[in-house]
Order: sequence, then structure tokens, then C-alpha cells
Amino acid sequence: MRLPDALERASYGNCPSWRTKKRMFAWIRQAPEALMVWVDSLDAKEILLEHEPELFFTTPHYDGYAMLLVRLDRLDPTRARALIEDSYRLRIATTTTKLAKSAQSSRKGPAVRPAANPLRAKPKRKASRKT
Repeated sequence: MRLPDALERASYGNCPSWRTKKRMFAWIRQAPEALMVWVDSLDAKEILLEHEPELFFTTPHYDGYAMLLVRLDRLDPTRARALIEDSYRLRIATTTTKLAKSAQSSRKGPAVRPAANPLRAKPKRKASRKT
């Protein structure tokens, strides 16, 4: 499977992990042996845990995170590929969004001051006459 900018690197307990630069999107976990992947949301995580408990599980370590553990002994190659690709897409999107926000915040503001909006301008007060 080829994923742009993805690389394999040893991770926790010298187990394989796959990442895009600094962001891991999948790894193999020991005891019990499982594949860890990211899912779209906590709701998606709960649905998968409820509907396919023979395949998906979690531990307290992953509570509050949209991350799932997948039993390797019950995982077929087609499903593994789909889960890894989805996890990759979610993590690369997060990285891209963070980079864009960082670039935006590092700018010092517009080079040219925007024109005043005439609709928002305060009306000038008429000079009052004293008699």
C-alpha cells in the first residue's frame, strides 16, 4: 500500500508504526496484539465497538480519543487496508489544517489597510446652535 509521505518506523516496544512525518496514523500494539487506528469521531468509535465487538475493542488508555484497537487475528487484509487508509486520511487532514492555521497566525496582518465600510461609518454630528 502506498500512501503519500507515509513512512514506517519502530515505535512503542519496537513495534511497527506508520506515520506522516510526526503524526502516527497506525501502529501495532502488543499484549494483546492489535492494530491501532484513528476513526472519524468518538461516535464512530462507539458504533464500531457496539456492532463489531469481535473485531474492535479499546482500553482505558484510549478513552476520550477517536482511536480503536483492531484484533489482528480477526482482521482480513481488505478491511485492514481500508482502516489504515481511513486513519491516514484523518491524520493527514489534521496535519494539513494545523499547518494552514499556523501559517495564517504567523502573518502580521494585511499589508494594506482595508477601506472603511461606508455603511458602518458613524454619521457626523451637526454643530448645535446656541441662541
